[in-house]
Amino acid sequence: MVTTTATAHNPMPELLRRLERFGFPERYVRGIGLPNWWDDEIATTPLGKAQALILLSRNLGLELTSLESDSAPIQPLDPGNVLPKKRRDASDEALVPTRCVAARLARLARDATATVSGDLPRSAAEVRSAVLACGSGCVDLPSLLSYCWEIGIPVSQLATLPPGGSKLDGLCAAISDGDGAFSIVLSNKRRFFSWLLFILAHELGHAVLGHLTAGSILFDDAVESRDAEACETAANDFAVEVLTGRPDTQITRRRVPKAPELVERAREAGLRHGVDPGAIVLNYVYHLNKTALSRRSYWPLAFSALGILDPNGNAPALVSSEMRGRLDWTHFTEETGEFVRRVSSVD
Repeated sequence: MVTTTATAHNPMPELLRRLERFGFPERYVRGIGLPNWWDDEIATTPLGKAQALILLSRNLGLELTSLESDSAPIQPLDPGNVLPKKRRDASDEALVPTRCVAARLARLARDATATVSGDLPRSAAEVRSAVLACGSGCVDLPSLLSYCWEIGIPVSQLATLPPGGSKLDGLCAAISDGDGAFSIVLSNKRRFFSWLLFILAHELGHAVLGHLTAGSILFDDAVESRDAEACETAANDFAVEVLTGRPDTQITRRRVPKAPELVERAREAGLRHGVDPGAIVLNYVYHLNKTALSRRSYWPLAFSALGILDPNGNAPALVSSEMRGRLDWTHFTEETGEFVRRVSSVD
């Protein structure tokens, strides 16, 4: 008598196709969403399939029940009230996968952060005064990062975004079950310290200025854009005041200098006024672009100047390094800790 053994059905190929349609390509799912020990054969048993679905739900910020159904569309975990600000050419669909992962990282980082004071500052002036009182000659990226962590606001680096998804400069999240708890995620990949410095100050402004209610998340797709939204203008002014001492600082010169001269002038002014030289460069070029009569962009001048100021700078790596030292990694399971390290490029 000939006997046959039925081959166990493996649900992973269809699940991976569904995730691909949602916006998570297979290489992202395997590289970020699943732990390194995962083998698709595990999913051929009911218990193994359940394990895969739980891991993907937790790591990618997806509704578990929508993953369990082969017919229902995959849905993101409800992050609360989402307040997006996106580029005009970015579709809502392109934002969703990035939002899922960013919101998940924000929550995990906050859960693994021990609040030192728990009290938000009341103004940009208070932030600037507190940072300078710690001995920093100006508000720069290392000092503002340290300040945020010390007041209980984790600052995470989302280093690996879903391929093809919308880019993200940063987000600020108000954790729903915390007592005034916030979490900031940065995702801009520019290496210049002053570039991420402004984004961080902007996101902190959203928290301090009361732009978020409990359980809401504000996604900033491009904080340098000229949108007229009141909260974005206020957050920009907050950032400028933190960095320079005045919310209306506009650095101008009659003659447009070459990059080396701009750097020299920025360093001199920075020493006199306690301002990061890179912040001076960005302020100057931003207003230069706004007032330029021609369509010429002066951002190449800014990039050249910042390259002189930060010849070996790697701002995202600095944010990830601060994460590594500040998070309570014992709070995570092995799989969750691996996800956080992978998605934030923490060594």
